[in-house]
Amino acid sequence: MACNSNDRIALNDLYSCLTSKPDSWNSSSADCCTWDGVTCNNSSVSSKRVIGLELGNKRLTGTICESLAVLDQLRILNLSHNLLHGTLPTKLFSLQNLEILDLSNNYFVGSIPLHDDMRSIRFIDLSKNYLNGTVNATLCETSPHIQVLNLASNKFTGEVSTTFGRCTSLQNLSLNVNSLSGSFPGGLLQLKDLRALHLEGNQFSGPLDARLGNLSNLVELDISSNRFSGNLPDIFGNLGKLEKFSAFTNKFNGHMPESLVNSPSLKILDLHNNTLDGPININCSAMIHLISLNLGSNNFHGPIPETFSSCHSLSILNLGKTNSGERFLTTSRISRP
Repeated sequence: MACNSNDRIALNDLYSCLTSKPDSWNSSSADCCTWDGVTCNNSSVSSKRVIGLELGNKRLTGTICESLAVLDQLRILNLSHNLLHGTLPTKLFSLQNLEILDLSNNYFVGSIPLHDDMRSIRFIDLSKNYLNGTVNATLCETSPHIQVLNLASNKFTGEVSTTFGRCTSLQNLSLNVNSLSGSFPGGLLQLKDLRALHLEGNQFSGPLDARLGNLSNLVELDISSNRFSGNLPDIFGNLGKLEKFSAFTNKFNGHMPESLVNSPSLKILDLHNNTLDGPININCSAMIHLISLNLGSNNFHGPIPETFSSCHSLSILNLGKTNSGERFLTTSRISRP
């Protein structure tokens, strides 16, 4: 049983838009289900429908044709790690059965087309392109099942839309390495299922909102290389699953909060290059899973705690360029018998 004729035409159009093409595609073959990277369903009707198109890392060049949207049964589209360019086709974002969209590591430009019909989408990765404009989560209004959204390493600017609060199923959000600005995005504070939040490498500023403690499912939080300032809020007692907290190269000051230096879940804590002060009061009896600690380039004072010897999981420690102890302590790997 051959593939659906409309699906074959759509793939042939894609073939014509590419200047460097999939090696094993034979555009003259009637059964496109045999082409490299194409997956079809086991239909009992007259023709099989294309449900997957996975051509990642094939060194493809060229553009994506609007006709690709004819593949209305498509569930997986992966064209990542290629050399594709041009703008993203608007119609591509109207595929109602699409669950996974990965166009990362290409050369796409322009804004993300807004559409209201991606009702099945769960995973979107558009990272490492040249996309620009603002980050608008209109998608969340009609895509209630989206769990992963990766827009990292693009050229987005401006403030993050408050509509992200409607992405109630979102578990992993990456907006890092853009030119986003404004205060900590308030809409994100409503995402109770969020497990990983990456905002590093932007221009966010101002204090951290204490409501961040409501995100009790967070495992990773990276806000490094921004312009956040003020005291770190004492919220880490509510973040009982947090394993990584990275906030280096900001403008945080004051003491480390008690809930942070007593966190039993943290494995990686990186606060270097701020203006934090006070004693280094890491509680190794509580922080039993701490593997890596970087507090370098701050204004801590007082002696280096002798209790570090009881941090049994700690293998990487950097207290370089602080005022603690009689000498600077540079990065070291702690060897244990």
